[in-house]
Amino acid sequence: MEKCKLKQKAWLRYLIVFLVALFLVVGWFRFGPNNDPEGSNLLVNSVLAAILTLIYVVIEKLVCRISKHKEEK
Repeated sequence: MEKCKLKQKAWLRYLIVFLVALFLVVGWFRFGPNNDPEGSNLLVNSVLAAILTLIYVVIEKLVCRISKHKEEK
């Protein structure tokens, strides 16, 4: 990250994180230890990917806030 200066394309970064998280969740349910051949349903996969994306956004905002706070000191 470039010290919180990447705000113009944030929605694109969040979309990519969501799609990667969705891919990982689908892969986990399909090829994971429970071996469910159908995978989970799309709603469950989407909600889990959205939660992972939300966690990413919160962590990114906290890192940005901490780095701004350190620059001010």
